[in-house]
Amino acid sequence: MESKRGAAHAAIQTLPILLVEAAIVVLHFAITRGSVWHEPVLLLLLIPVLLATAGGVRTAAPALVLPFLALVDDVASGEPAEIVIEVLFLLALTAAGLLIAHAVDVERAGNDRVLAETRKRAARLKDTSGIWQNIALTRMGAYATGVEEAFLDEALKTLPSGTIVDVGAASGRLEHVLLRHAARVIATDLNRDEVYAMPEDPKLTPALVGALPTLPVRDGAVDTVIAIEVPAASDQAWFREECRRVLRPGGTVLVTMYNARSYKGLFTRIRRRLRRSGTQHWDNLYYQRSTAEQIKLWREVGFQRHRTRAYYWPPLGRQSNSQWVSVGSAIERLLGLGRLSGISPCVLVELRQVDPTPET
Repeated sequence: MESKRGAAHAAIQTLPILLVEAAIVVLHFAITRGSVWHEPVLLLLLIPVLLATAGGVRTAAPALVLPFLALVDDVASGEPAEIVIEVLFLLALTAAGLLIAHAVDVERAGNDRVLAETRKRAARLKDTSGIWQNIALTRMGAYATGVEEAFLDEALKTLPSGTIVDVGAASGRLEHVLLRHAARVIATDLNRDEVYAMPEDPKLTPALVGALPTLPVRDGAVDTVIAIEVPAASDQAWFREECRRVLRPGGTVLVTMYNARSYKGLFTRIRRRLRRSGTQHWDNLYYQRSTAEQIKLWREVGFQRHRTRAYYWPPLGRQSNSQWVSVGSAIERLLGLGRLSGISPCVLVELRQVDPTPET
């Protein structure tokens, strides 16, 4: 039954796209041979094909078959050069469309899995009204959570089990990953409701903290400090000094860096200038420095970059529930944008404390 509903939904999605393609093919037939616009008109097919790939392979497949009707007029007229050009173009269009559509299906399946797991964890919370919990249940939230989970899992499995401090843990959005690798997790947040909404776990210690720039642990007491999507800490001098204080020698910091040298950083700076100077706004915390500048500041207090993962390329808001989230994240993976930490909007960074070399 679900399969039939899915097929019907895909047909409804594809119909407008097929009508647009049919109009382009008719225009292709109608244009006089020899005109300079005879071949370029086929470039218009890129628009409906891109729209079709947003729905995955099910919607893209019929949209990729129809454009081949454009070959009919050239075959009938016996113009081999035009036939070769159009065949190559349409084959490239088909291959690219199917590649993107398949990647979109993979991304959507991954996001659906993350959403399902997030809903299960949310059912264990004592209070589900937290803002981060709601954000995590959007498509953009599922994309970001999936990337962050994979990065944390990859980093923590290489480290010895120990004590982790999670700064800005909210209601424990990522604690399930930390608990897989840590002997103990101290989850801190400014919001009382978020802290006390966390589910009970013998290895988890929720800790309400104040606005003072300090971490609630003694010197050299922890092995790892986490600050994922917490700009109020990760790009602040006090946080870097506190990490140096509380970490044991060779400790690790895992943070999200908001890169001012990115297209989202540029748009954020434009919004700041359009607002009146001195106006307090939440996005004043974001995109203050480039990734390179932030890593340099960490290096000055004794940390070296060990691992990075760039993300947040889709041009959508943090709370977006659009189906284009999967398209954006699919293109991000296909183009390898996760490696471009220098220009990516956000970068997950693993920093390791360098043991001071004794003087000789």
